[in-house]
Amino acid sequence: MLTRLEGAPIGASLPLSEVLANLPFDQQGLVAAIAQQFDTREVLMLAWMSRAAIDETLATGFACYWSRSRQTLWRKGESVEVISAPIHPLIHQSRK
Repeated sequence: MLTRLEGAPIGASLPLSEVLANLPFDQQGLVAAIAQQFDTREVLMLAWMSRAAIDETLATGFACYWSRSRQTLWRKGESVEVISAPIHPLIHQSRK
């Protein structure tokens, strides 16, 4: 699939169904996804997506990922488990 695009003119595209059918899912049915800041291209995180997460992302326009630790779909910004240990006041936690 990708080799077909290598020689194609700029702006060429493939049908979405073909792209989805050729994603390199691993043995757990997951594919790595890199989230980037759109304007600076800064890498924000590496996440995992299942086919269901990809389908939901495409349907809603909001990123949905697969949580390997919780074995469920999660959406960026959803609540996470609260850590009961206190956080040192000198540690800065970035929230993007």
